[in-house]
Amino acid sequence: MLDEMVIDSIHRYEGIGYTEHFDVAPGGLRSERTGVVHPAHALEAEHVVALGTASADSGPTLLFALRSRKDGARGTWVVCRDAGLSRDAQRLVERLASADPEHTWTRRVPLGGAGAGEFVLEGMMVGVIGASIVALWFLLLDLSRGEALATPSLVADRLFGGDSDVHALSVDLARVAAVVSLHGALFVTFGIAAAWLVSRYVVRPSAPGLFFALFAALEGGCVLGSALVAPGLASAVGHAPILVANVLAAFGMALYLRRSAPHPVQPEGSTRLDAAR
Repeated sequence: MLDEMVIDSIHRYEGIGYTEHFDVAPGGLRSERTGVVHPAHALEAEHVVALGTASADSGPTLLFALRSRKDGARGTWVVCRDAGLSRDAQRLVERLASADPEHTWTRRVPLGGAGAGEFVLEGMMVGVIGASIVALWFLLLDLSRGEALATPSLVADRLFGGDSDVHALSVDLARVAAVVSLHGALFVTFGIAAAWLVSRYVVRPSAPGLFFALFAALEGGCVLGSALVAPGLASAVGHAPILVANVLAAFGMALYLRRSAPHPVQPEGSTRLDAAR
C-alpha cells in the first residue's frame, strides 16, 4: 500500500512540474535522468509530504518536492527518515523537513494534481468546525439564561413565521432542526469557498491573516443576510453574541486552514517551507 502511495504521489507531482527523480549522492542529490549532482545548499523544498511508515519499526517516509536554486531543476526525493542515511543526507532531511515536521508536512496529494474534490472535502471540514463552534456558543448562552434552544427557536420564528417575543417562544424541535440544518449548510458552503480561495491564492497562509479575513466575511455576511432575509433578526438575537460567535468560529476555522496549509494550484505559487516554520 505504501509503495502504491509513493508511486501515486510521485506521478501527481510530475503532473505539476516536478519531473526529475533525485537520489542521494556525495555533496547533495543526483538527478536520475540527467546525472547532474545538485549541491545540498542549493536545494529547497517547495512541498513536504508525509507518506506514512512501511512498518512499525521504520521511520516516516517523506516525499520532498524540490527545486534547485542553481539551475531551476524540479524533482521529487523519497526517503525514509530513519533508514541509516549518511550524515550529510540526514542533515539535508532535517533541514528540509525542519525541526518541527508537524507544522511543515502537508496533505499527501497537492491540489494541482487532485482536482476539486480535495478542497471540497477540506472546505466541508472548515464549515463543520465553524458551524459547530457557533451552535455550541449559542447553546451555552441559552442554557446560562435558562432558555435552552431559545436562539434557534427565535431564528425559526423570524424565518418561518411565529411569535417574535423571545420570552413567549415554544421550542419546536422540527423547526429547530430545520434552522440547524440551514445554518450548517451555509457554513459548509462558506467553508468550501474559503478553502478554495486559500488553496488558490494564499501563498503563505498565516493564522492571524486568515482569522481577520474569515471574521470580516462572517460578520459582513450576517449583517447583509439579516438585512435582506430577516430584517431585525440580528438585533433580536443580539449583536454582541453574534460578534463573539463569529470571532470564535473564525478563530477555529483559521487554525484548521493554517494547520492544513493547502497549496496553490500552480507549483510556481507553492508555499515555501521556511514560511511554514
